[in-house]
Amino acid sequence: MTRNRMMCVALLGLCLAASCHPKQTRVSGALFRGPINAAGETSPSTVLIVPTNEADKAVQQKIHEDVRDVQELIEERMPGRNVKIMTDAEALRSDLSQGALSVYGTPRGNLWLARYIATLPVAIEPNAIIADRLYKGSNLRFISTWHHPQNPKLGMVIYTAQRAEDVVGINSIHHGPTDYLVAQGQTIIRAADYINKDGRWTFPSLELGLAQATEDLDFLFKTIEQVHPNCRANLSRTDYKRLKERSLAALQQASDDKGRVPIRVLALTAAEAVAALGDGHTGCHLPADLIDRQDPSPCMPPFRLRWDAGHVTIDKTVAGLEHLTDTHLLRINGEPFDRAVAPILARFPGERQEFRMMYFLNQQEVCWALIRLVQGQEITVTVRRGMNEPRSVKVPLISLARYGQELPSGPRRDRAGFHEFHDDGRTCYWQYNSFDPSDTARKAVDAVFKDIRERNARNLIIDLRFNGGGSTAAADHILSYLTTKPYRNYSRVDVRLSRQFLAVQRSGLPGPVAWLLRGHLVSARGKYTKPADPGYKFEGSVYALVGPGTFSSAADFAGVLQDFHIGTLAGEETGGLRQCFGDCPTFHTPHGNLAFTVSTKRFYAPTPKPGDATHGSRPDLPIAEADLAPFADAGDPSIAFLLDYIKERREAE
Repeated sequence: MTRNRMMCVALLGLCLAASCHPKQTRVSGALFRGPINAAGETSPSTVLIVPTNEADKAVQQKIHEDVRDVQELIEERMPGRNVKIMTDAEALRSDLSQGALSVYGTPRGNLWLARYIATLPVAIEPNAIIADRLYKGSNLRFISTWHHPQNPKLGMVIYTAQRAEDVVGINSIHHGPTDYLVAQGQTIIRAADYINKDGRWTFPSLELGLAQATEDLDFLFKTIEQVHPNCRANLSRTDYKRLKERSLAALQQASDDKGRVPIRVLALTAAEAVAALGDGHTGCHLPADLIDRQDPSPCMPPFRLRWDAGHVTIDKTVAGLEHLTDTHLLRINGEPFDRAVAPILARFPGERQEFRMMYFLNQQEVCWALIRLVQGQEITVTVRRGMNEPRSVKVPLISLARYGQELPSGPRRDRAGFHEFHDDGRTCYWQYNSFDPSDTARKAVDAVFKDIRERNARNLIIDLRFNGGGSTAAADHILSYLTTKPYRNYSRVDVRLSRQFLAVQRSGLPGPVAWLLRGHLVSARGKYTKPADPGYKFEGSVYALVGPGTFSSAADFAGVLQDFHIGTLAGEETGGLRQCFGDCPTFHTPHGNLAFTVSTKRFYAPTPKPGDATHGSRPDLPIAEADLAPFADAGDPSIAFLLDYIKERREAE
């Protein structure tokens, strides 16, 4: 694949990823409402419009080459789709009302864009882009979806920049889930959605009036109270009342002399309020677009962190601090680490502190930038390497821009995971990262077990440490390969028949009865499932590698393996509790458009035990720091430990 075609892969998400994004469900005949990923599915054909008026003709030619690669890639991956390239001059003379559009070039270089960009609330200037805020710079890029100017039912995507050379390779920027983004090089400065999509689309405001912010907070609490099975499961009536009062007071205190409240403050206040409920499925999202990526102030630590068997470890550092890599971070400015980051953890949902910590580690950039834990130019960190004595070191704080450049997050784990064989094929290691019920995912599961059968592997390690859950149907499909005995995923399920729940789900009750019981909590016993016959079963030993990142359906699956003696759990306690809330639709506040989820059900463990409401599934084979010491040089010490354990067990038999 050529360099240009590799950079075009991101665009393919415009056409293929639509069905995976909840905002992309479309109603036939409805006006286009975004986001970028949804534009391609509004029509079976796409027109790619290229510029003819760029000042630098060599750069213009590179843009044309990029777009041809885009065309080839779409046609290769989506046979039958009509994809046509058209110059801006041709486009101006044509009726394009029947196809989705993708437009490339600067506002001056692409004549078609020059005519229609005025409909967007953006100004591309030589030294800045003026959008929802002023973005200063001379090498900025702007990607935006918009309704088709000739047919508002169809979608359009604009790929533009201040300079033509920055349009080259623009598809390589990660984009799709939002309506627009501003980037500098490969660094995304802001990615967000437009508002007022029933009228003229506009950029979201960075501030709200106090009355609007208060309405948003009130909407959030009322929705939780109507939908959640028991929002005060972990709070007394008095504590819940004080939580609401404290949240409202925080907004009032944050309002300026004109009665305006920053969206950032509303988001942080709402997130802390919802997290206080202690339900990992009920939370308020802290969007990355709240961050001002051009803020030059030193607000970020000079390192990125990871989780290692019960410890937070420095994963990588900026230049000059490499000696801190792979050390445990014990204290920040003299405070124990978990206490130092308590203001961050307080904004994340979760039943267990360890799960909240994993939540934080997965969103470090947003957390440090939004919630300023320390002020000044430097911080003191106390670290320990192995079993050595702790030592304290002063390190500088760095800007958000430098953090993004020198400490970028690693590649995202593939939701589909991967599998490989060890010990001459005797053991299959399978990293399974999402309980995806789609046909494609089911076929991928089938392929894993087919490989296991063909290689006659006798041990299976299912790594669930990075699996945040998904669908129980996917768990049932895997279990059909692992057991012949009946099992159940839950012993009981509680459901509050709220108006919102009845509108989006089937309750299993006759319509009149369901509406009569609206607002009430109803319970149902969990039914035993007889595993389906996939044609062949895996009859060897099953191990599930779990940890604080194992959550929701992944934690439930681990509980089934343990309760019905299907497999051995290894690692650390799961992040999800054995008795937990879940099945959470997303809502948005009316003014700030903040996204938040609310559980609609409560699930009880397959075999109820004391403490189910306070702890997750605990491993049969715990893996602690001392166990990993002999495998410190392995790429993943936990996997190396478990492979060695299985091998020693086989040799001892």
